Amino acid sequence: MDTNYTITDDADTVQVVVREGSNRSGDLVQRLTVEDTVGTDAKLTVFAASEASELSFDQGEWYELQDIDISESDPLTLVANKQTTGRSIERPSSIRSEGSHSTILHVGDTHRDYHPTDSERDAEYARDALRRVVDVATQRDVDAVIHTGNIEPPNDGHDGLAPRTVASLHSLASQEIEFYYLHGQHDQTGDAWQEALKDHEASTHLSSNQTVAGGVSLFGVDYQTDEWWDDPALSFDDPGDTPSLVCFHRLVNDVVPHQFSTTAVGDILEVLPFKPVAVALGSDGVTTQANIEGTPVYYAGAKDRDENGADLTLNLFSISDAGADVERLSLKTSSTATYTVRLARGTTEEELNKEIGSLTLPTENVVVELVTAPNQ
Repeated sequence: MDTNYTITDDADTVQVVVREGSNRSGDLVQRLTVEDTVGTDAKLTVFAASEASELSFDQGEWYELQDIDISESDPLTLVANKQTTGRSIERPSSIRSEGSHSTILHVGDTHRDYHPTDSERDAEYARDALRRVVDVATQRDVDAVIHTGNIEPPNDGHDGLAPRTVASLHSLASQEIEFYYLHGQHDQTGDAWQEALKDHEASTHLSSNQTVAGGVSLFGVDYQTDEWWDDPALSFDDPGDTPSLVCFHRLVNDVVPHQFSTTAVGDILEVLPFKPVAVALGSDGVTTQANIEGTPVYYAGAKDRDENGADLTLNLFSISDAGADVERLSLKTSSTATYTVRLARGTTEEELNKEIGSLTLPTENVVVELVTAPNQ
């Protein structure tokens, strides 16, 4: 992320210059690391906004941002006074000091290219869903993405991860956003696929063992059969004092009444050695939420369609010791054409550009997949 801005420092101000294309959104939060005059690292959270000034919280002090100019011209320059404002104000819940909370984007059932309906809208979502998730994660500068299962379509015959999936994971890794996942009932394309995901950079398979991400303990249970759930072998690590998020790829009957499931969240909570701040669920094409015995429970909803035809959304968790706040974010897609360019090993950049240049591309968004031929 440090390629998105430059920092100049003098005795009185810290000037942050955001490069062209890095930030045109009025509500996008950009977290920047600024070295102060005494040489210690400080965290400066800059809120780009259309007002003439904003306030930023840094190491227990408030700083006023001045000379904010949000316009189509770049670069965008923000100047933060290093003197405190002297105001006594309540810290807004949307602005927190670094380390006091973690932001986690909850997504499920992206089902690459799989859409069980005849709707062209659903087909567009299926083609585009995971890439759009990456866009949202990047724009909101989240700490992590949790995928509660069904990343790939059922039995598609791939020996490993599809190129489009790999590209999305690389995009997250390049933004230093961790990717945590569960296996859903459709993620049954063979051991090679699962091993490829397990070994991929910045990808972590959640389990009953504690995984700590930004001060939050994460736990997960993959898809299991109904017979397994009749007497579930649930055994979790003790997370200690850290807030915990528990994730399942499972239909739970007390949140969405379902003919295929008798599992209840309350039964699951009874066997946990701790009280999670929230439960994140996959496996159903709805975005239902509930409160079970004081614990909020959220479905991610399928990203290739919604059972009720509603707009598709993501859950953005903001988790701290005090609990979990959740914001629903829209997953907007647009018409996307996909082209595959197959390359021989040893292809030069010039040859690659020639191949891509030979494509007749429409004006809508385009995804070009580059596939390297296997060794002969």
